Amino acid sequence: MLKKIFLSAAAITAVLFFHGTSRTDTVKKLTLLVQPFSVSGDNAMNWAGKGITDTVVSDLAKIRSINVVTDEDRRRVLREIELSMTGLTEIDENRNIAILTGANLIVTGSCTAAKNNLRVTAKIIQVDTGKILSSIKLDGNIENIFQLQDKIVTSLIEETRKANIEGFVIPALTAEDKNAIASKSTPKILSYELYSKALSIAESDPTGALALCEKAIEADPDYYEVHVLAGWIENLTGKPQIGLARLARAGAILKRRNIQKGLSTAFIDMNKAVIQWSLKRYTECFDSYYEAKTIYENAGMTDSSAFASILIGMGSAKRALGDNKSALDISLKGLQIYEKLGLKETSPYAWALTNTGIIYTMDKDYKTGLKLFNESSSIFKSIGLEKSQGYALTEAQAGYVFLYIKNFDESLKRFLNSVNTASKLNLDIDDNYAWYYWNIAVIYFDKKKEACAALPYINKTVKIFTSTGSGELSGAKEALKHIQGECRK
Repeated sequence: MLKKIFLSAAAITAVLFFHGTSRTDTVKKLTLLVQPFSVSGDNAMNWAGKGITDTVVSDLAKIRSINVVTDEDRRRVLREIELSMTGLTEIDENRNIAILTGANLIVTGSCTAAKNNLRVTAKIIQVDTGKILSSIKLDGNIENIFQLQDKIVTSLIEETRKANIEGFVIPALTAEDKNAIASKSTPKILSYELYSKALSIAESDPTGALALCEKAIEADPDYYEVHVLAGWIENLTGKPQIGLARLARAGAILKRRNIQKGLSTAFIDMNKAVIQWSLKRYTECFDSYYEAKTIYENAGMTDSSAFASILIGMGSAKRALGDNKSALDISLKGLQIYEKLGLKETSPYAWALTNTGIIYTMDKDYKTGLKLFNESSSIFKSIGLEKSQGYALTEAQAGYVFLYIKNFDESLKRFLNSVNTASKLNLDIDDNYAWYYWNIAVIYFDKKKEACAALPYINKTVKIFTSTGSGELSGAKEALKHIQGECRK
């Protein structure tokens, strides 16, 4: 048999950022999606929309009576939609993102800027009906922008409370919530402006964003959020060690301020865990997730999608460390939280199912693993994400299961589903996909005795391994040479 059949042990987890809420055993919490605030008027004030959105999401996520879609989850789903759908109106896009993240309410906002003055208009829209429940108008200026943001948050909670949506917890802003919100930075305006501008271009121009972060830190060295953003950008641009150092600086600032056990620290811990995973430092990754988990538990905020994500991340770390029993126990608890929040028909839940299915598969419980992979694939299809990275990776994992139980026809079908989807999206560029292509070649060559059919797939493997500098390249080249010889016969 050609070398070699390989089960990917890569974590298929969403990148993690905030946030959380508290436990209720009778009715579900409302899940809110905050869309980016737009800005009109004075072009020099365009940065304000991004800064306001970031702060509103962060503050709402510290309120225990609601669940909030993290900005990272929103952006990930948006990327999935952009890859799989075209021609959506802004309204349709908003509702699609809300549905895919399990949101019940959408908050949209706009800012009208004139010199230093701001008028903020925010609308609360019920996802299932499309009805505008409330519209809020608030005035302020750049000098009191932080107080304006606080008013936006309290007004949103009050208006959502008034709506009294049947079947959901009525939101409330408690003293504990207010204390958690108060722990955020109130930086110098110049630093905040630079940070907001960096947020706006962090993905499109990371080098430029990092330069803005440096200027923001120079203006206000204790603005810890800038250090966190800079750490995230360093990791994005292939400098994970520097990213960890940036996050350590952010943590040190919180420690000096004596708020190192709050949700802001949990946010830092989650970002650290993602980087540590990429460096294969799985014990440290687990420990960082565990620290975040402890903070959420102490804050009484375990009933949230963010806490579920933490558990899924912990499960992935335990899986990588070879402790499948602990990995499974932890991951199942994460799934239960998603289910309790009513988030079963969402992209994050489908990803979590895939992660958990990998654990079962590595523990040789192929039947249960396949059940979860099939459920995950079905969710991706039902929510219109059959053309997405999540669907492609899940189908590949199902391909491995069928390979192990020697159902080669179904294995081939699933691997082909995976690579065909990824190829159309230009996502088949890493070592995982090289192995998927290799397995297709193995099935065609060894099981179906179709050397020429195997040839283009082993060629893809060699191409990817060449681009990634994989140590498996020599083996792939040997397999390619062998298949070419058989094909010529």
